[in-house]
Amino acid sequence: MGRRLRGSPAGADGRARRRAARRGGGKGRRKADRRRAKGRREKKPIDPTSAYLGALGTQGNARRLFNDAVLLHSAGRFQGAIPLAIMAIEECLKGIELGREFRKLRDIPADGQERLASHAHKLGHVHGWIVRHMEDERMKGVHAGLAREGKVPREGGGPVSLGEIADNARRTRDMVGGLQRVKEMCAYVGWDAKEGSWQSLDVDCDDAEALSSFVLAMAMTHYEMLHGSTEFAVNALVDRIPALEKCREEKVELDAPGLDPDKVQRGEGVLLGICGKAGARGPYEGGAAVG
Repeated sequence: MGRRLRGSPAGADGRARRRAARRGGGKGRRKADRRRAKGRREKKPIDPTSAYLGALGTQGNARRLFNDAVLLHSAGRFQGAIPLAIMAIEECLKGIELGREFRKLRDIPADGQERLASHAHKLGHVHGWIVRHMEDERMKGVHAGLAREGKVPREGGGPVSLGEIADNARRTRDMVGGLQRVKEMCAYVGWDAKEGSWQSLDVDCDDAEALSSFVLAMAMTHYEMLHGSTEFAVNALVDRIPALEKCREEKVELDAPGLDPDKVQRGEGVLLGICGKAGARGPYEGGAAVG
């Protein structure tokens, strides 16, 4: 067969079909948007009881992920331990958010469910809320009252200032927000568009062990936060809903590994270095592209 020329009828017909397809692309997108909107409408909301049960469920799942991460860490497989420890942190943060929603005694609608499925949201929302809470002017009076009662940690002969607490909250928010990139760098080989090359976690064995130690320590802290949040939710509502007393679950302690404090501290620096590079390089096109 001969080649079709630009001016030939067949070529013109082909161009017309392509133009029609491009014009129809907008309709296709609108149909997809309508399907997604319909899917949201058809999703059942998460009622408060289910939110509380979900918060309890995340505790068990976070424990499982943490314990699996400890096994890999103990075997020297640090790059495998880190993603599991980060997933444990995600589960803890999701549970904390579910506990907060439960205290409001309101259903979680479809868009809220989509947020709970997003890695970026789970890793960013709770700590973002803590930072906003610390920056609220009303916290000055609360902090002063707690300091008088001796309930504020002391450092250097006096209670830690609200400004220091807020700075620490912002630092934690930024570190936890960078964990999704770290997880993907450990689990995938991804394309770095700015560098124009394939990338994965590029640290030596000692730094990998330090990073794994620090992320495991973070997971332990978040597990404590989750348990405290769930207990707080029950205590806040048990007078109104006495049946909640029967729903309390005894805390199951984590099988805490013997982490070297020096390696944990060093791991924080490794993580901050990775987060700094992430900001300079832009998104890491590695694993899950969404959520």
